[in-house]
Amino acid sequence: MSKITAIIPPQSFEIIRDRIAEILIDEIDGQAVLNYSAYLESVKVFVEETIIDAVTTPTINVSVAAGTYSNKTQGSASGLYIYHIDVYTSAKSTNDAPGRKISALRLHKLLGLVRYILEDPIYKTLGIVPGTIERTMSSEINIRQAQAQDAHNIVMGRLTFQVQARESNALLSANLISGFETKIKLNETQKGYFWEGE
Repeated sequence: MSKITAIIPPQSFEIIRDRIAEILIDEIDGQAVLNYSAYLESVKVFVEETIIDAVTTPTINVSVAAGTYSNKTQGSASGLYIYHIDVYTSAKSTNDAPGRKISALRLHKLLGLVRYILEDPIYKTLGIVPGTIERTMSSEINIRQAQAQDAHNIVMGRLTFQVQARESNALLSANLISGFETKIKLNETQKGYFWEGE
């Protein structure tokens, strides 16, 4: 029979994954307005999406890649989580430039926006109550080499984002196990009180 009698809540790494996507949606929409950019308005943000094609670009996909734990205490641990923020762009060739170049420049712009947004001091705790997020850091950008035979000129880049956060479990109440009770007497003497076992 199950011993855990309460619903297990979402873990910090799940909440953080969704929060990263929410922040990117809000801030890229804000940049679209500030820059009067129809291209930025067309950016779509997904969580754990597996199928990206030319129709859905420009696209940002946030996914959990890994997590390691340290600093374990009773009921909590510090988790270091790796998130992949994948950016996909595509472009048609014009008289002025090949599509792959246009797509690559768009990719670089979006990767730069994502890095800047997540590194802004206003998001040092990703808008989550202080105490859960211990630190955040963009650790690297990687760009996949464009496929020569891709007629849509799709390019992809990845920002790796690290978040160190606390994970915790509800602690047990301090009830004694049956059979471990102790009976004692409190006695008074001329020298004061003393405890005596029964």
